Amino acid sequence: MQFRTESSFGVKSKFATKMSEQNSSPHKWRIFIVDDHPLIRIGLITRITEEKDLVVCGEATDGPKALSAIPKARPDLVIVDLSLQAALEWN
Repeated sequence: MQFRTESSFGVKSKFATKMSEQNSSPHKWRIFIVDDHPLIRIGLITRITEEKDLVVCGEATDGPKALSAIPKARPDLVIVDLSLQAALEWN
């Protein structure tokens, strides 16, 4: 899997750089999913688990549950339903 490390403005993405550097290693990227629709979560989990370098480390149905579970799950990436975005504002 190739990752572009620069935006169209020439700004380096730390996440993409990290992904590119470690893509050849056996590291599995930990993904946390936040969505209130079960079918969307199931679909994302199914698709993510098909990739050998990705693993779902947790899921939540709303903002408060996500905020309490994310620190324990320690994900590399969090996928959030845009409609739940306001409930996930960090202090």
